[in-house]
Amino acid sequence: MIKKKRWQIVLMLFLAGIVNYLDRSALSVAAPLVTSDLGLTPADLGLVFSSFFIGYAIFNFIGGWASDQLGGKRVFTLAMAVWSTFCALTAAATGFLSLLVIRVFFGVGEGPLSSTMNKVVNNWFPHREAASAVGYANCGTPLGGAIAGPLVGLMAVAFGWKVSFIAIGAIGFVWLGFWVTLATKNPASIRRSRPRNCARSRKTTPIPPLGYPRSRLASTCASPWCWPPASPSSATTTSCSSS
Repeated sequence: MIKKKRWQIVLMLFLAGIVNYLDRSALSVAAPLVTSDLGLTPADLGLVFSSFFIGYAIFNFIGGWASDQLGGKRVFTLAMAVWSTFCALTAAATGFLSLLVIRVFFGVGEGPLSSTMNKVVNNWFPHREAASAVGYANCGTPLGGAIAGPLVGLMAVAFGWKVSFIAIGAIGFVWLGFWVTLATKNPASIRRSRPRNCARSRKTTPIPPLGYPRSRLASTCASPWCWPPASPSSATTTSCSSS
C-alpha cells in the first residue's frame, strides 16, 4: 500500500509541474493580445516579465525553509493556491502597474515548487529511489511549457486572453482538490490512520517464549500479535477481533 501511495504522490507532483509551467508560460503566449489591450510598450512588458523573478527568487529560499518547518504537503497546498489565484487575477489587470504587482505575487506562489517537491519526495522515498522519483516528477515542468502555446493560444484567440488566464488558474484548484484528498505528509501518517486488529501495538508486543505451546496460543487468540494469551476468565477482553 505504501509503495502504491508514494507513486500516486509522484503523479501528483508531475501534474503540478505541468500546471506550474503552463501558468508561467501563459503570459508569453498571450503577450501580443495583452500588450494591445493594456497599452503596454515593449519596455513595460520586459519589466513585467522580470518582476516575476523577484517573488520567485525570494520564495525559493523561504519555500524550502517553510517545508522543513511545516511539511511539504502544507507548503505545496499554499503555493498552488497562491499561484493559481494570481494566475487567474491576471485577467483583472488594468494596466502596467497592476500587472506588475500581480506577476510579483504570482512568482511568490511558484517559488517554493522545486524545494517543496524535493522535500515531499525525500519524505516518501528511500535514498536509492529518490533520484528516480524526482526525475519523474520534474518531467511535468517542460511538458507544461510545451502545451502552453497551443492551449493558451487557442483559448486566447477563441475566447479572449482574460478567459484563458481564468481557465488555467482554475486547473490549479482542481489539482488542489485532489492533492488535499490524496496526499499525506509521509508514510507514517498512513500507518497511524490504519485501524489496529488488536489492542496492543506491534512495537510493544513481546515474542512468546521458546517452546510455548502453539495450541494454547491459538486457543485464546487467532492473531500472533495478542500476547500473552488470555486466561479463561479474561479471554473476552484481550483476544483480537477476527475482523
